[in-house]
This record gives sequence, C-alpha cells and structure tokens, in this order.
Amino acid sequence: AKESGMYEQLGQARTLEKWQTDFNATNIFNFGQVRTQLGLGYTNDNYDERDTTAIVGGTPTTVSLISYDYHAYTWLTGIGVHATPQLEFYGKYLGEKRSYDERRTYTVRYGAFKGRPFEIREFTENTLEAGVNYEFAGPNEISLEADFVRRKDNFENFYGFDQRQYRASVRLYPGARHKTTVTFRFKNKDYDNYW
Repeated sequence: AKESGMYEQLGQARTLEKWQTDFNATNIFNFGQVRTQLGLGYTNDNYDERDTTAIVGGTPTTVSLISYDYHAYTWLTGIGVHATPQLEFYGKYLGEKRSYDERRTYTVRYGAFKGRPFEIREFTENTLEAGVNYEFAGPNEISLEADFVRRKDNFENFYGFDQRQYRASVRLYPGARHKTTVTFRFKNKDYDNYW
C-alpha cells in the first residue's frame, strides 16, 4: 500500500541511462599575427529507458515512452588577428545539425494524435561570434563579444529562435595567487514561430 501511494503521488517515474559518444577534431594554425581554426564534430546520445513506470488503471506498470535519442554533426571555423601584441580581434562561425531519432513533431493544425501528419524533429543552428581582447599591465584583460544565433526547426519551426548576446568581461590578476573576473552579459531570445 505504501508503494502504491508513492507511485500515485509521483504519477510517472523515468529511469534514464545514457550512452554518449563524442568525436571532435580541431585544427589551429598560427602564422605571424593570424590564428585560424577549423573543426568538425559528431555526437550520439543514446538514452536507455527500459525502466519506465506509470500508473495505468491505478496499478504501477512499465510503459514505453518516446525516446530522447539524438545525433548531431557540428562544424566551426574561426580567425583571430593580433593588431598589436596586446590587441586581438576575432570572429567565429559555429554550426550544428541535430536529429532526434524518435521524437515526433506534429502539425499545429492537427495536433498530436495517432495517424496525424508528423516528422522526426530536426534543427539546424548557426552561430556567429565577433569579439576583441585587450591585455594590459601584464596578464590583465578586457574583452567584448557579440553573438548572433539562429535555430531553424525542420517542421513548422516550432522551436526555432533568433538570439542576440552581448558580453563584456574584465579579468584582473592583482597577485600571483589572485584573480578577479567581472562579467556583464545581455541576452535576448525571440521565438517568432513558437506555437
């Protein structure tokens, strides 16, 4: 009786295990005052959900729920230029193409019902970064950065968004064993097509 009450109170419990595979290769090449960066990556997140418990007719039972498995490909390219030994300007582009192997995205018109149109959810995310770093009085540093992110969902753009982010940081090293960092960040995310 005690266990039954616990299940009813929780409603549904999920036990998740995850096998995660990541592969990333990045090449950084320096020549003179210029630094370039190229990278590729692959991620596979495989969730094991065999121990899923729910209340069906007042009885705890094991049920099968939609998996959160996904795989993704990533890529990046970047360049940094030292205008002086203390002053660096940089830019970076990052991309990600992610596909959720079993997660269905349904149409706004028909909703999530058996037999209705759906697609396996995928999205593409593109990020542009630009910034400047300035070192002064040794290792002390001031940095400014601006980011723009656009995520586009494959199906009616349910979760797509545009994001703008601005960041300013100061890192001070007043002593050999002391570091102080102060950061200001402003981030704005717009979901124009989120239903």
